[in-house]
Order: sequence, then C-alpha cells, then structure tokens
Amino acid sequence: MTGMRATVTFQPQRLLAEVSLDTSLLEAARQAGIPLESRCGAKGKCGMCRVVLQDGSLTEPTEPERKLLSAAELKNGFRLACEARVAGSGEVALYVPPISLVQEQKYELEGISRIKSALDPPLRTIRVELVRALPGEESTVLTQLERLLRDAHGISMKTSAPDALGKLREAIEQGRDSVSIVVRDGGLIDVRQSDAESPRGLAVDLGTSKVAMFLVDFDTGETEESLGFMNPQVPFGEDVISRIQYAGGGTAEASRLRELVIDGINDRLEEMLSARGLSPSGVAEMTVVGNTAMHHLFLGLPVKQLGTSPFEPASIDVIERDARDLGVKMLPAGTVYMPPVIAGFVGSDNLAAIIATRLHREEGPCMLVDLGTNTEVALGIDNRIVCCSCASGPAFEGGAVRHGMRASAGAIEKVEVEMDGSLTVSTVEDAEPLGICGSGILDAISALIDTGALDERGRLVSGNPRVVDDEGERAYRLEPSSVIKGGWITVTQGDIREIQKAKGAVRAGIEMILEHVSISYNDIKKVILAGAFGTYINPASALFTAMLPPIPIDRIVQVGNAAGVGARELLCSVKQRKEAEDLAKSIEHLELVGYPNAHLFFASSMMLSEESVNDYMRKWHGIT
Repeated sequence: MTGMRATVTFQPQRLLAEVSLDTSLLEAARQAGIPLESRCGAKGKCGMCRVVLQDGSLTEPTEPERKLLSAAELKNGFRLACEARVAGSGEVALYVPPISLVQEQKYELEGISRIKSALDPPLRTIRVELVRALPGEESTVLTQLERLLRDAHGISMKTSAPDALGKLREAIEQGRDSVSIVVRDGGLIDVRQSDAESPRGLAVDLGTSKVAMFLVDFDTGETEESLGFMNPQVPFGEDVISRIQYAGGGTAEASRLRELVIDGINDRLEEMLSARGLSPSGVAEMTVVGNTAMHHLFLGLPVKQLGTSPFEPASIDVIERDARDLGVKMLPAGTVYMPPVIAGFVGSDNLAAIIATRLHREEGPCMLVDLGTNTEVALGIDNRIVCCSCASGPAFEGGAVRHGMRASAGAIEKVEVEMDGSLTVSTVEDAEPLGICGSGILDAISALIDTGALDERGRLVSGNPRVVDDEGERAYRLEPSSVIKGGWITVTQGDIREIQKAKGAVRAGIEMILEHVSISYNDIKKVILAGAFGTYINPASALFTAMLPPIPIDRIVQVGNAAGVGARELLCSVKQRKEAEDLAKSIEHLELVGYPNAHLFFASSMMLSEESVNDYMRKWHGIT
C-alpha cells in the first residue's frame, strides 16, 4: 500500500496533491496548501475537517466518522479528512465546503498601556566621520572608529558583524565622508548611508491561535503598523497539548511547526516593509513573547516534556539569537530577544502582560486574567505575584462546539434578552449567521439561564419551544441559518458542557489562587481581563454564569492585547527588559495539577450560577 500513489484534487481551489495510499486526506490537503480546520489535532474528535467526495473511492467510514457525521451526510459523500484515505490507485476529487476552511477572524491587536515607558532601545544609531584609508587598511579605519566611539560616546566595541564590516569597507572604497552605524551591546551590527534609514523593531505576540505583529520606529517609539493572522500551526491542533503531541512525534514534525510560524512571520513582515519601501535589513531588533510551548517551538527547543508531569520547560532563561540563526528575514546580525518564561504552561506572554498592566505596581489585591485557549491568572498581593495556568481549551475560540467558529464574518458574537423574553443576536460584520464564536456562546448560555431554557447545572429544559431533539441530542435553536444543516444554528447540550468545562477551569484556577494566598474574592480591588476573548466577552455574562467570582462589575477592566503592549515595551526599553527579567525570578507559580481538592474546585466551578457554585462546595466538599 505505501508504495502505491494517488492524485487528490481539491475543488473549487483546483489544487492537487500526489500522496501514498496510507496518507490521510487532511495531510493531502496540507501538502496542496488547503487550510482545513482541524482543532483536535487530527484525532477525529472535532468534526471540522469535512470534505465531500465527488469522484473516486475512499476507505470505509471509521467509527469517529460514523459518530460525527449523520447517515445522510455519509450517504451524500461527506467525510472527515483526518480519517479518510484513498482506496485504490488513481484519482480522487474532493469538494471543500467553505465552513471547513480556516477562517480569518477579527483580531484584538491593541491594548491599554497606562504608563508610557521611556524610550530606551537596545541599539543606538550614531553618525560618524570616516577617515580615507589606503587599500588594505580597513583595520586601521576600524581601529580609529573604535577609538572614536570609546572617547566620544563611551562605547567599547566588543564584536562587529561581518556584514557590517563589509558595508563599512564598501563605504570607504566609495570615498564616503560619513556613515550612520548601528551599535548594540557594544558591537557594530549595521552600517547605513543615510540618516533617514532609522532602524525599526518588530514585536511579536506568538499565540496558540493567532499571531500579532507590531512594526515600531526606534526613533520615536511609535507603532507604524500592526497586523494579526492565524497561527499557521492551527491545522496541527487547536490547543497547546495537541501541538505538543504532534511536535513530540519526531524532529521532522517539530521542525515543520517551527518553519510554518517562521514563514508566516517572514511573509507578513515583508508585506509591512514593502508597503513602506523598506528592506528586511531595516528591522534590526525583534522581541517575541508567547506561551511556553510556542516559545519552545519557535526556538527549536524540545516540547515533549511539557506534555507530562512535572511539565518542565527546557529553558526559563532569557534567550537572544541572531536573526540569521532563526531564519527570520530581517537584518542578519539583528537580535531576536525572547524574555524568560515562568513555567511549563505560563509563558513570556504572561510576563509581558504583567509588565504592560503594571500588575506588580498595583495596590492589591489585583488579578490579571488573560483569557484564551490557555488562560493565565496572576494575582498581585503584598509585593508578590502568584500565577497559574488554566486549561480552558478551544471552546472560547469556538472550538469543540457544534456550530462553533472563530470571530470571523458571520459569527454570532452577542446574544441579548429583550424585554419580552425573546433573544436577539449580532454577528461579526453584520453578516449572515454562519456559526457562533466564544463570546456569543457565553452570552447565549447566560441568556438561556435568564429565560429559563437552561438550569444552573447546565441542563437544557424540556418543554421550551426552542429546545428540540437534534440527532439524538437535546439542543436549543438559537438563530436560523441557510448554510447550516437543519436550517438552525443551535446550542447543544454538548456545547454547554464544553463551555462549562472551559469556564470552570478559569473559575477553579481563580479559587485555588485565592485559597493559596488566604484571601476572599471580596478582597479583590480590580480584575483585569486581557486577550482577545477577554476583550470581547460581556463581563455581565461572565459574572452571571459564575465564570468570574461575584465582584462588583465596576472593578472589572478590559485592556485588550496586554501581551502585545508588553512585547512592544520590552522591544523599546532595556530598562523594562531588566525589570521583567528580575520580576520573572520572583513570580510564584502555583501548579494546579495535584493541588489539594483540585477536582472538587473544578466540579463546583462548572455550575452556572454563583449560588449553585457555593451550594455545591458546601454540600459535597466541605470547603468554605
């Protein structure tokens, strides 16, 4: 079988892949450049990678396919690309439904930075006079340059990049009187002929689901452009654990994930620079923050150990690498700065968010909750910071939900209860409803509880006119849709359980941190919600469903992409880097796995009202 080959054609893209017969259709799609959704890491669990057989033959449907696809869908040629394979040599033609493609979503790039950092970049640009040298005397010019920098600027040049020396030689040979040199950490990294060519910096927030990039002018500290894009690794698993498991399969798999994200960053950087008439060498410094798995994959560090207890990082130190060594298309001698990570599931993005929000300077107790597929909670209290990671999973991004999708056009993002008890929905870009994203489903669950269609334990109530049996599962008909099988976007019982698990993980993490430091939620003076999901959710829904403890809503502040703000501050300030590095050494990490009664905290936190959370705790756990 492995020696036989087949050609798979994907329509309407008209793209081909030639594969062996033991290759899944999902892998064939990846080879053809088709970005199919695969939020479970190709494990046959999410049902997102649906394709339709038009011609040829495939292997018999597997058990996961029979579970996730209806009999009618199977009859009409629907298959899961992660499960199906070509049967027999020859050609197979597949149709890819639009809903099966990775969708571009709206990105929360900006965030609130309440204190403007002083500009203190790690590199300096200096205009220097050149002394005309005879052929072969470049070393003499360099010696004179070293003396000039030492005497006039207090800089001792310890190293010089070969590329920079080549440019210096060229300037001398051309008889130039002066050049602008770029110096970093006492070393010459670039030579520029024009003062107008001020160096830029790039800050990157490397998330599990999305990547945010910020091009910064080092002369002013201003962000010239920001953009976001979906992490190209997403088809290999929506969550961190799926990504770790794939990368743990071998060197080739880990390298593939690394190359995908490096290529994605390079492509977007080229777009940013070409629009301004700049070359890649115009970027002389880069800062990257991310969770520990993304940090390790970017650097080519092993990640397999992150998937098993005690979840130890390969490195928690500051790491600086030359851009040329990492394959980043910027100034080859430019530096890629990676701040320290905190623990196996608390990364440098959390450190950057703490720096941006000044959590360590707040008069506590103050809590930072960075919501996403991997939610980090940090509590500032009495000159200490305690943090933990909550495995909230992909539900907040629309994953593991029947009609879930990211916050792209057509996603239901808001659900409101009208005075007469009816529900109204709003979609991203006011487009026709295609599905529901995380903020929308949290709103929906809050609304269903409010209208009596859902009880506090998360059970849909029979007898409600919109609660129906949908292929053997109870579901609430939320909104009509012409593109959805059955004509309705629904919230199923299974969807509710997924959101209960996600919000329960967050609430349990908060409760365990509060118990660990011996305070009550009543003592919290402020809760800072960060991240894209933290920006778009309705805080009232988060309180109503008991995802957050019952603090006054005016104590909740939504700050946007705090990690992105922190990444830019670390890019532009050596002082901020030192502060972050020192802070990382003092942050206390609370490991929730193995925490006393962790499973009981989680079970009670899945309840959908504050009263039921407290009742469950008192009745079953004896925890007050």
